[in-house]
Amino acid sequence: MASPQPTVAIVGGGLAGLAAGCALSDSGFRVTLFERRPYLGGRASSYEHPGTGEVVDNCQHVLFGSCTNLIAFYKKIGIENRIRWFDRMTFIEPGGRQSVLESCEDLDRIAIPYAAQVVRESMKSPTARRMGIPTVPLTELYNAARDYITARSGAVRFRISVQSFAPSPEGVRLELQDSEEEFDNAVLAVPFDSLAKLLPDSPQSQDLREKLSHFETSPITGVHFWFDRQITDLPHAVLLDRTIQWMFHKSMLLNKNSPEAESVLNSQSLSSRAERDHPLADDLFPPRDLVLSRSEAEAQLHSEPAPKGRNSLAQRVSAGYKPENTESRRDATDTAGIPSYVELVISSSKSLTPKSRQEIIDLALNELREFFPRAREAKLLKATVIKEVNATFSPPPGIDRYRPTPQTPWPHIFLAGDWTATGWPATMEGAVRSGYLAAQALTSVSGSTKNLLVPDLPGTGLMRLLR
Repeated sequence: MASPQPTVAIVGGGLAGLAAGCALSDSGFRVTLFERRPYLGGRASSYEHPGTGEVVDNCQHVLFGSCTNLIAFYKKIGIENRIRWFDRMTFIEPGGRQSVLESCEDLDRIAIPYAAQVVRESMKSPTARRMGIPTVPLTELYNAARDYITARSGAVRFRISVQSFAPSPEGVRLELQDSEEEFDNAVLAVPFDSLAKLLPDSPQSQDLREKLSHFETSPITGVHFWFDRQITDLPHAVLLDRTIQWMFHKSMLLNKNSPEAESVLNSQSLSSRAERDHPLADDLFPPRDLVLSRSEAEAQLHSEPAPKGRNSLAQRVSAGYKPENTESRRDATDTAGIPSYVELVISSSKSLTPKSRQEIIDLALNELREFFPRAREAKLLKATVIKEVNATFSPPPGIDRYRPTPQTPWPHIFLAGDWTATGWPATMEGAVRSGYLAAQALTSVSGSTKNLLVPDLPGTGLMRLLR
């Protein structure tokens, strides 16, 4: 008689939990995933905003070619064709002056200061530097993970909150809001502050509780504007020297203004030729020979330090600008009457947390008009602000010593989350890595030696010397 299929509970339907659930489904486990909300994605999710009637992402998320595990996860669940790849990043100063960084730039000549792992990885090669942006609302991406799990005898259960867990030598018992259920194993894929509330009141929990006490959260704010006309021809841009940091032209990225939007996107992204001549389904990454780049520009180092609070790396690798590369001097087609939707993102937005919705809207709108002169003539139709007060964990110096591994004092309980020991900061790549590491730790108990992580991209040029 065949042995019964081992069971595992995944607590949390964010990227970490979904990655763990899909990997364990492939490894012969019957997965039951619990999500307290009615949708998947965790902090990378979308929903219909009650004040506007629009479907909005809680915050725009992007990925780079260096996100090897995230890209492999997207390929596994069949959504890689919903990512549009760009080989060009535009940096804009107040007043509209632009600088462009292309993924084919020779960064081997640039002295790179100490930076986060994600930046270090993205500098390894042109492939690593390509930026991908979803072309659908985020939750639509992760419904595919639900289908992946359920197609392999698993279940995804919404609106169920796990209150606590009780470990045993044979498995784990979960206390839900109105019942209890037992499983052979469990992966707790929740934020660190939520985990602290789940831990049992026992001596075995003390070491983990002590580690969790060193973590702090960092907020991210998204400002969503709907205008009566197009305010820029760019699909996205990095905004320098002001509170707002990123602009995402959502009506272009979501292909809502075809064919005009598609024409502009095709001129700046990899997707049009890559999808036609070499589908992403046939390769993990967009091929190098399909880059649609402008003439190569020489990267310039700026001797002056970056303004306080801004990203010095963005300042230092921006390609040389030409006077005509400004928003006010671009030759734009007549866009009157074509509405546009843009999202502005402010990371580590602690200064905005106490501000009212209207104060943030006023601040963001005034700054946006500094970067995009056409916004001065546009009528704002509606707006909303989404504050993710506990968006990510804040990584102060020395935090790595407190980031736990997937293993816990209880042999059938494992941890996942972008805040765990992944070697990456709080990113979608870090979340997927944590899910794979938790699944790998669980399967190794039963004797599996399979490595579930996808290797990092190799460096090119002088970047091969980085370790």
